[in-house]
Amino acid sequence: MVYMYNFDKEIKMLNFRKAVAIVLDKYPGPLITRYALALIIARLATEKTLRGEVVDIRIRSGIDNKFVQNKIKMLCNAGVIHEEADFPKNRVYRIWGRKARNPGEAACCVDPFCFLSHISAMAYHGITDRMPSIVQLSAPGPTDWRKFADERMRRDFAGLDVSRENFPKLERVGFYRIQGHPIRFYSTSHPGAFKTVPDSPLRVATLGRTFLDMLRQPKLCGGIRHAVDVYREYAESYLKLIVEEVDRNGTAIEKVRAGYLLEEVCGLEHEKIEGWRQFVQRGGSRKLDPNEAYGSEYSEKWCLSINI
Repeated sequence: MVYMYNFDKEIKMLNFRKAVAIVLDKYPGPLITRYALALIIARLATEKTLRGEVVDIRIRSGIDNKFVQNKIKMLCNAGVIHEEADFPKNRVYRIWGRKARNPGEAACCVDPFCFLSHISAMAYHGITDRMPSIVQLSAPGPTDWRKFADERMRRDFAGLDVSRENFPKLERVGFYRIQGHPIRFYSTSHPGAFKTVPDSPLRVATLGRTFLDMLRQPKLCGGIRHAVDVYREYAESYLKLIVEEVDRNGTAIEKVRAGYLLEEVCGLEHEKIEGWRQFVQRGGSRKLDPNEAYGSEYSEKWCLSINI
């Protein structure tokens, strides 16, 4: 802490590195991207105060990429942050004294729109005995991701005296392995079907969405046989959540698949399941597993090839 005199008033000056450390102490996660770090730096440089104290920060030629990069280098040298090796150079930093508890948590720190999905979500929710080595994540496709990023940046830049053209941008960080675990991304057109884990940056597909994903992409959920076993064991406990998700976001064929599994395999009843009968197509060529060849077993009620 240093002091500076302004006429006869003593003004307490807060060291810039200390100011950033104070802000990072409240940051919700062990990892921070260059973009998020740049916002903190720009906010301190713009407002020049923190907790009623003046921040000692010198700006010579504006708050831009060069200014931000110099400050980040200073913070690294001071040990406030450390560059994280699992990600591209100068893109992701670990806050001193913290570590991601698992690869999914680290991924959610770096990509603000991704979430744990498929068999990784099944493992999180405790509805599979599989222990997948590959971490499966869902995120918006490139066009939607950019749209969400632009909307986020418009909100983030409110009140900041910076030029967006010459300032770090919210961009997708490419990564394929975290903490030794391979990472696989899948595009989703329903980015809102996740929940945030309390006291963690981790986001995970909801239980309802996870059961719907077993019908959409069984290969990513341990295979159709495993998906059927999970439905047999857990569908009764989570029937309301499954029915609500399938009814709201399932396609016609997904409603038919869910109807067959819930009614004929699990022996469960729900008023909405009967309503899904309207999506049955007689004489059609639908099948339970979308990835496999047709099977000889057939559900007359749901007009579905049971190709297991």
